[in-house]
Amino acid sequence: MKEVSTERRAGEAEPGSPPEEQPEVGRLFAFTFLTAASYVVMRSVAVSLFLSRIGPAALPALLAIAALSVIVVAWISRGVTQRLSGRKVAIASWCMLAALTLGLLFLVQGRYHHSLPVLGGLYLLVEIRGCLNTIHSVTLMNEAFAEGRSKRPYALVSAGAPTAGILIGATIGFEGHLLPLSSWLLIAALLDVGVIVLLAMRPTLRAGSVRDPGADQPAATASAASAASRTARTFSPDRARRFRLRMSLLVAGQVLVLTLLGYQWKLVVANYFHADEVAMAEYIALFYAATDALIVLIQFFLAGRLLDRYGVRPQLILLPAVLLLIGLATLGASTPLGWLVLLTMGRGALVLRRGLHDPALASTYRVLGRRNARDTVMLTNGVIKPGTEAVTSIVIFLGAATLSGLTLTWLWLALTIPWILIALRFTQSLRRPKHGFKASM
Repeated sequence: MKEVSTERRAGEAEPGSPPEEQPEVGRLFAFTFLTAASYVVMRSVAVSLFLSRIGPAALPALLAIAALSVIVVAWISRGVTQRLSGRKVAIASWCMLAALTLGLLFLVQGRYHHSLPVLGGLYLLVEIRGCLNTIHSVTLMNEAFAEGRSKRPYALVSAGAPTAGILIGATIGFEGHLLPLSSWLLIAALLDVGVIVLLAMRPTLRAGSVRDPGADQPAATASAASAASRTARTFSPDRARRFRLRMSLLVAGQVLVLTLLGYQWKLVVANYFHADEVAMAEYIALFYAATDALIVLIQFFLAGRLLDRYGVRPQLILLPAVLLLIGLATLGASTPLGWLVLLTMGRGALVLRRGLHDPALASTYRVLGRRNARDTVMLTNGVIKPGTEAVTSIVIFLGAATLSGLTLTWLWLALTIPWILIALRFTQSLRRPKHGFKASM
């Protein structure tokens, strides 16, 4: 903080979202809003239909298959993006998502309403959506705002997703009974069409474009570039590899804990609501609407200021620290309602993940430069994240018969400790002057 204060006394203005960045913030906000809205609909429907009609016993195997499928989709997306315009790849991706959603809607409303492959395919499509949403949104943010001083645009654009979660989650939560649950899939497909129209009308939305406007910037223009851009140009290949390694370990630690916690939460929800799929869908939708409301408040009014004032370290450590406390409290739960409340609180920690943790993590990619940042986003979100989910899901699948609720709690609770240590190591490297980073990172 001392170094940052010295810079501001030298005449640097308080960082914010400059007027020239505001149109791009609005466009990217619309992109994250629409993609998240279709994801929320699919998530509420797919999870509820699968748990109520198939049951939680098949969930561990499905989680492993979903994670492996995400890896395949991410690598296909990466390969195609290297050959075609990123905007065309994004349009093709959401055309595919809309078509698959409509196809599954036809099957679910027909004779395959209790089919394991069909309902499992619906669940897989949700995971694929989440992967594509993350890859494209993070890539777009870094391409648009890598030259800026402030990290606030990352938080503002990220707020599009929880805003969609509030509106869609509340709608399903309070009015979900007005339509057959599967009919909401048509709404998800229509939202996908909205994403396609937005991408087609706004050629500036380039997700992972092959061209890198800043890659060959002459040295004579260095004086006009931002601090983040100058850092990226001096970031040696060796330092970039170390950065990717530490980033990969941090993402793997986060995913490991959250996958175990998410699996345990779904088990508790399934056991508490049994086969009441409408009540389960309304509960899940209202849960995400409430958490998304808190995320929006954090991202609009708090996240950007905290990132600019204190840097990324507190934001990356807060989430595992809170989960550590919740895990300790969960060990004392003894009733189904108690488990539901405490694990819902643990799952509700995604408020901190999406409100503070993810924008902070996204802002660190920009030190690599645009092209290297795209490759690192693909690595962490297309390989490390689903790969860790796959390994964790296979462990759950193999030990499902012996993993009690108490054992699961002890497992993810213990793993929060190395997660905290990895976060400390990662943020410590960001603060080292010899690595070319400012203290504000």
